[in-house]
Amino acid sequence: MGHQVRRRAVAERLLDDIANLGCDLFFLTEYVDTREYRSALEARWRHTLCSPQIEYRRGYFNNQVIALSGSRPFPRPALLPVPDTCALAGFLSVEWNGLVITGLRAPYYKGKDWTRYWAALRERLDGDVAIGDLNIDPSRNQPRDRQRLEGWSLVTPEGGPSYLNRGSKEGSNIDHALIRGAVRVVRAEYRTEFFEHHNLDHCPIVIDIERQRQ
Repeated sequence: MGHQVRRRAVAERLLDDIANLGCDLFFLTEYVDTREYRSALEARWRHTLCSPQIEYRRGYFNNQVIALSGSRPFPRPALLPVPDTCALAGFLSVEWNGLVITGLRAPYYKGKDWTRYWAALRERLDGDVAIGDLNIDPSRNQPRDRQRLEGWSLVTPEGGPSYLNRGSKEGSNIDHALIRGAVRVVRAEYRTEFFEHHNLDHCPIVIDIERQRQ
């Protein structure tokens, strides 16, 4: 949602274009919840569920994650606030139609804080699918980009970029899905046309999944 840290006006055209993607379950990241935004979302999706809102400075909020669907998502345990509350606000795990799915916005921690954050993910992340901004690009092969979760498969669509720096216009693929167990990805894509139509630094990542027979 354009790295929101303050309350801002509702972007109606953006919400329409997101809805037109036709997904059964959406996670919006880098979001700041407001009454106006929630009303606009609820006009398009029957059910909404949001991670905690944490004001870290007067009028400034940690990035949140909100789930949107026509079928009710049920909340699950939150991530521990390690190393700080950014991690808590950027994590939303739900039970939805028999699956456990987590929306993520990994904060841009550095050094030991980055290591501690991934240790917290290893401890708490469970279920079938996780998706969002992981802030790692495996193609860069930098130390911070080598973080992995044992037992999970990283799904990165071809093409991209998924992130475009507004100043330098340099791009990277830092948005991914993680899957495990009986879930198989049928299709994965970055919807890069959103860069042209909206003032965003990330584009949507869309995946189609199916359960494999055991």
